[in-house]
Amino acid sequence: MRFGINMLLWTTRVTDEHAPQLEFVRACGFDGVELPIFHGEPRDYAALGRRLDAIGLQRTCSSGLAPEHDPIHEDSAVRRAAVDRLRWAIDCAHAAGSQVLCGPLHSAFKVFRGRGPDDD
Repeated sequence: MRFGINMLLWTTRVTDEHAPQLEFVRACGFDGVELPIFHGEPRDYAALGRRLDAIGLQRTCSSGLAPEHDPIHEDSAVRRAAVDRLRWAIDCAHAAGSQVLCGPLHSAFKVFRGRGPDDD
């Protein structure tokens, strides 16, 4: 069994300034961290992945979707934006060296339609 901690405890965007927290997490005996993916570019996550490798921390990633990236929205342009956003999140997670991307990815966060899926 491995133990990890979600970096949302400290921030919504893990950067170099969080190196002390990452070192602390490892010193506490955690095996890895869950990285929130809400901001940045794949190159930012690649650099973060190298830092985690140097510290000896494994990683998973989590993300979510805003209303403008809702994959079940009535508007096909919004649904296409959701696909683009998910591709971006996948690219960031891959760049970080994560094997996992999780989160509420089925619909926009806190948006409830009150109906089932349609034929589209």
